[in-house]
This record gives sequence, C-alpha cells and structure tokens, in this order.
Amino acid sequence: MRFLWLAIQHLNRVIHVMELNFGVPLHEAPGGTIFLMDCKLKWPTTKYGDRYFFQFGALGGATSAEYHYGGKRVKKYLEDYHSPVRQWAPPHPNSESPEAEWGFEQTPGEDVLAFAELHNLKVRRLIFDEPEHFSPFVADSYQWWN
Repeated sequence: MRFLWLAIQHLNRVIHVMELNFGVPLHEAPGGTIFLMDCKLKWPTTKYGDRYFFQFGALGGATSAEYHYGGKRVKKYLEDYHSPVRQWAPPHPNSESPEAEWGFEQTPGEDVLAFAELHNLKVRRLIFDEPEHFSPFVADSYQWWN
C-alpha cells in the first residue's frame, strides 16, 4: 500500500526528530534540507480506479515480462517451491506507475514542498532512473562521512 499524501503522523515525527536534534522548536531552528529520492523507475500495473493500482512483481530477479508471461526464472522458482503451476496468471497490466518500492510518486512530493516552505526548510530532489544508479553516490558519501 502506498499513500498519496503525507500523513500528519509522519510530519509530526519529522518535526519531533528535528526539534530533538536542534534542541529548539522547529520554527526557531537554523534551517535544514529535505532530500527527495526521485527514482523514475516505472512498472506495469493494473488500474482499477483513480486510486487503485495492482502491481504484480517487482524489481530484482525476474523482469516484468517474465512475471506476467512466464520464463525460465519464474518456472525454476515455482519448481523450487513445488508449485503445481509453472507460471503465474496475474491481472493483465493496463497502465504504468512508479514502481511500488523504489519509484517516486509525485503527489507526496507536493506535500513535502509545502511542509518545507511552512518550516523554512530547503528541498533537494535527487533524480535517478534505477535504484542501483544511486549506489555509487551513497557509497562515496558514506566513505566521506566516516
């Protein structure tokens, strides 16, 4: 399940953590930066309504085509688990959406921008096509930090 808005509980948690770190109320803090991880990865989905999408499969291992239409990896996976079938029969995809785990949904990003403006915070959007594309930056940042 993915929320298309930022729940007030999440925003309150951000405020609480920032106030603990700065030791002052957020509106008195010296500012900060929120990083939006904007992964452009899309995945075939079945749309059932404006707010209802079903994603079958995910990044890693089998491709989206293998998940939907079968293939050697899916067949072996099902055999390894002693399944009576050799391919799945998911709903036919009729749309493409941000991948459920990694893809960035734009709507919550608008909430982040509004939150940042209200609390005098900067927002930086880090845009990349696939999750693995960001790994070298993370590794270099970690090495620099430590």
